[in-house]
Amino acid sequence: MWLKLKRYAAAAAGVAALCVSNAYAVPVSYQGSLTGGGVGFGNATADSGPFGDASGWQFWSFDAVFGQKIDIKVSRLIGVLDPVLGVWFGAEADTDNYFGDMTSSSLFTTLVAFGDDEMLPNVAGLGGDPFLSFIALGTGTYVFAIADHSFDPTTTGALPYQVSLEVPEPGTLALAGLAL
Repeated sequence: MWLKLKRYAAAAAGVAALCVSNAYAVPVSYQGSLTGGGVGFGNATADSGPFGDASGWQFWSFDAVFGQKIDIKVSRLIGVLDPVLGVWFGAEADTDNYFGDMTSSSLFTTLVAFGDDEMLPNVAGLGGDPFLSFIALGTGTYVFAIADHSFDPTTTGALPYQVSLEVPEPGTLALAGLAL
């Protein structure tokens, strides 16, 4: 009997721990969707970093079809921002489900790519701006996040950036293939 009570107490403690950890969960809030391509503007949280708390990242989404080529470019609009970019296949509902950095998968998404300093900065500042080009792993929703990687404790506030997503139309890809 004592052993059964001990098991029930352990199970109850486990359920209580899950409830407590989710009581402080931060839902993923999307800045916008760039399905089909386009340009968007946002503000990164100062020093939110790729290894920081995901609740400080700014999230965007888009839909893609398997095999589609995707290009994502982030351009800082202020010198103190050092933008970084992570892309995942799938949709995540809770920032607590990211495993502490932009370079790994989350509970419900698969990491596709991570970008930092692939281009010269749009505005003079620390590091470069991120650019990612990849082929869609599957058909569905993709999520990308932008954060600041400046490590400057004196930088505060919202740091503006521009993001562009290009999804070439299938006809454009066929014409490019013929040109090659």
